[in-house]
Amino acid sequence: MKVLVDGDACNKLDKIERISKSLGVAVVVYSSVHRNCWYSEIHYVAKGKNEADFAIIEHCKKGDIVITKDSGLAVMALSKNAYAISPSGNVYTNENFIESLNTRYFRQAALGVNKGSVKGLKHNGHKQDRMPFGKVLATTIIMEQNSRNKDNIRGETI
Repeated sequence: MKVLVDGDACNKLDKIERISKSLGVAVVVYSSVHRNCWYSEIHYVAKGKNEADFAIIEHCKKGDIVITKDSGLAVMALSKNAYAISPSGNVYTNENFIESLNTRYFRQAALGVNKGSVKGLKHNGHKQDRMPFGKVLATTIIMEQNSRNKDNIRGETI
């Protein structure tokens, strides 16, 4: 298991590194810009739309944790049986990704692609319904570690 970070739009790298290191999990950041990281492996990608996303999906495996604001990338991660978490603490699931993609579509339709943000249009989930990002990340890591330990006890491979 690794934590794969869409580094072009993530403002929580220090928190991701601290939590992941304390739980013994590697972090890989994919970014087209320079990032100051003290624990993560950094993969620089070409500047361009979705370059980091495609690199993440190319390396994503079952049980990995993808940190991204991009609901399209989150859905691709879910299709590989990985976890997907936004830096705001939203957990993308097979049950809520349609709402997330609809929100993305309506944002883009209202503004034109990549032209800012729409006042009043929020990401899926209400702030009071979300756990803090750090707690979500730590819980997800521990849950996957426990799952892997159970599989190893039964003799299954991951």
